[in-house]
Amino acid sequence: MNARRAGVICEAMRRLGVRYRCIGRADRLGGDLLKMLAETGCAEISFGVESGSQRILDAMDKRVTVERQKKAIMDAKRAGLVVKAFFVVGFPGENSESIEETKRFFSDATPDKWLLSVFSPLPGSEAWRNPKNSA
Repeated sequence: MNARRAGVICEAMRRLGVRYRCIGRADRLGGDLLKMLAETGCAEISFGVESGSQRILDAMDKRVTVERQKKAIMDAKRAGLVVKAFFVVGFPGENSESIEETKRFFSDATPDKWLLSVFSPLPGSEAWRNPKNSA
């Protein structure tokens, strides 16, 4: 994320005096930006965690580590934000081990809110074109 652009947007939100929510990428947010979000009216941030299994994240081509996602959640909570995490079950290749890894992630990261969705491949995506290669 471009820090200068984020700062301009955050400052505009502060001037408007509104409370807002946002969605962020764990690999793009640091402590300073999270604090700025909290100080300018952001009440909640959501992260697309998807899975607590690195194998599944790699199969999804998420380009983020489990540890980086956990750190982002904890950093956001320390900044004073309510944290929502989106999880997905049923991705090709998921098994009882990857589900247990996700349960451990949830227990360790302790998001304030969460949403669990069932995987559904989008037309044109790699999982749609080659479901057997997605795992």
